Amino acid sequence: MATRGSNNRSLACLLAVALMVVTIYGAQARGTAATRESGEVSPVDLGAKFDGTTDDTRAWRLAIAEALKATYGSVIKVPAGRSLVSESLVIPLTGNKSLAVRGAGADVSEVVWTKPVDGIRVDFKDNATNSRDAFATGGKFSFEGVSLIQGAPFVKLATSADTPSGNVLHFASTRGLAVGMYVTSYLNAAKIPASATITGISETSVTLSENVTGDVPAGTVLSFIHITGSALTINGDSNQRFGLESPELYIRDTSIHGFSGGDLFTPGGSWLNGIVCNNQTVVRIDGAFISFSRCGTVGTGITIRGTYPTHLADDHHLTNIKVLFGDVGINLGNGDPGFEGLMVENSSLVGCNRYGVWANTNNSITDQLTVTGCHINAGHAAFKVNGMTQVGLANSFVIVGAGAGLGAQAVGFDFKNVNCFALTGNLLQFDPKNAGGGWGIIVDNDKGWGDKDWSSTISGNEFLTPATGGMWFRNYAANILVSGNTVATGGTPVAVDATASIHFADNLFNGVLYQVGYPTFPPSQDAHNLTLPPGTRPE
Repeated sequence: MATRGSNNRSLACLLAVALMVVTIYGAQARGTAATRESGEVSPVDLGAKFDGTTDDTRAWRLAIAEALKATYGSVIKVPAGRSLVSESLVIPLTGNKSLAVRGAGADVSEVVWTKPVDGIRVDFKDNATNSRDAFATGGKFSFEGVSLIQGAPFVKLATSADTPSGNVLHFASTRGLAVGMYVTSYLNAAKIPASATITGISETSVTLSENVTGDVPAGTVLSFIHITGSALTINGDSNQRFGLESPELYIRDTSIHGFSGGDLFTPGGSWLNGIVCNNQTVVRIDGAFISFSRCGTVGTGITIRGTYPTHLADDHHLTNIKVLFGDVGINLGNGDPGFEGLMVENSSLVGCNRYGVWANTNNSITDQLTVTGCHINAGHAAFKVNGMTQVGLANSFVIVGAGAGLGAQAVGFDFKNVNCFALTGNLLQFDPKNAGGGWGIIVDNDKGWGDKDWSSTISGNEFLTPATGGMWFRNYAANILVSGNTVATGGTPVAVDATASIHFADNLFNGVLYQVGYPTFPPSQDAHNLTLPPGTRPE
């Protein structure tokens, strides 16, 4: 027979079990609050399905709002699956707040935009007048393990009437089209210019931005693609005075796809930009794959720019970056002198229609660009640099000329107003299908740039089969040592024009090693430091 003590113990055990059950179920019921308290929140906690069919926009916005309630920072956890979003996601970071977005891995955690809008936009906004906090730490944003996909639909239509010339195409219906959509055709079925977009729409016709270059017969099938917006934009607008730590941006293990919904013959929507950093002082990007629609020739992989003098983009490091197709791989400065410093390592910029790296700081004098160990394949120029002070390009494999267009000239290294550079150990090869000719390197400095006391070096490079010439030094290009290079060209190995002054030492031009110089020079000249006067074109 049970005693009173044993009954009490049994009752106590039952109460403990009941209390445990209530606690567990209560914690589950309060899961969102518990997540908030621990510094993590997930869109799934707030209703997102990640099933590839449900619009999760509202849940994402709620998750962002919850994460920003934390005093200093929080983490948005992104599970495996595919989440559909129909609007831009804006993340305002004020003061010293920080936020991390962490997924299960690129191409495991996917976010797909079903409309042609910007993807994610982060706005750093510092309202402080002196410092962000007692330790001057500044805000931070990190993004890793997530894919951003432009899934805006494309429209296919067949022309209903012949178009012998002009820029108006006729269709039975223009439903689904929008101004700004990119127009493309396949296998030269229609002579549509590569940059043509829709500028006007009626019920049965569209007006293009450019005239067609040949007959477009009735029944020609065309695709109209949405190309717009940026996948990930970070706007820095923070106090960057001396003694204060600037906001930081860290991106890793990220994929950005600009062609979801189609392939080479059935294109979907496409981003106009992959990653854009405006006025962002400290940027680290490690392991980002950015691809655009192969059907189009637009799209910039990474854009970095700063507004001088209020903001400077001065500490950027890109590692293991791959940009596939599009127009420009990496765009620096965008014509603004606020850009200051970038290093690119072990990266691949392939299939760029125009430029692999385009650096234009509007003749600034405080900037640095270093590129090493990269593979670059571009149509018009692997590197187009305008108005920069210090440039170092080393140990990279470069191919230019592919897809440059009939009659277009390609240039491996196109330098304008670059007065201190080192070009060492690079292999440059021209695409054999390029019919427009081209130069291995062009250095063209205006007065006031090249005639400074800066010095530059072109050493240990190979320039293989540029159709027009190997090296062309123009205007005030000066104080450049050219040594130990190999040039193989059917054109002019070296051209020195105007007031340029170049020093040559032990180069192999078209299979001939020039150690003593050229017969037209006095024998008293230094055999290993040969200066070619203006107008010289050694053959």
